[in-house]
Amino acid sequence: NILLKCLPSNHIDLATTYNNIGECYKDLGDFTFALINHKKALKIRSNLLSTLKIQEETVISYCNIAMLFKEQKKYKIALKYLRKARKIALTNTIKSKLLSIVYYNMATVHYSKSNIILASKYYNKALKFELKFDKSKSSLRLSDIYYGLGEIYEKTHDLSNPLVKFKESLEI
Repeated sequence: NILLKCLPSNHIDLATTYNNIGECYKDLGDFTFALINHKKALKIRSNLLSTLKIQEETVISYCNIAMLFKEQKKYKIALKYLRKARKIALTNTIKSKLLSIVYYNMATVHYSKSNIILASKYYNKALKFELKFDKSKSSLRLSDIYYGLGEIYEKTHDLSNPLVKFKESLEI
């Protein structure tokens, strides 16, 4: 309540707070309140798209909302939010990082839908952008991407590749 009284209703710090509250509700399994708070964060961020930092946070808001819908098995809605995130990410100068996040999330949605072909496509796109962004080749997302690719290779019975991808995941 202090922030609400002290800051204008469109202040970026409120968006960050709403985002964090949304993540807490998600972790508690309360998707309704998580969605309410993530949408409040998104509304503030969408109205402030003038800076790169705000663009990045808006992409994250769209991704957070998409992952809420994924958890509820509402894949079509999740993908709708991810496409909106991708559209903003494509206009951002640090798009490698953002596109890695968006494509990774798209891959996980398609994997959850058992659409292995599209999951593979998006994991590989995420990998391409993550390798551009993460010069040290040591990010957790890179590890997750390799792990996801390993799972796909395992499901498709391509037994030489999953071992390589799982090992790459461990090396990070």
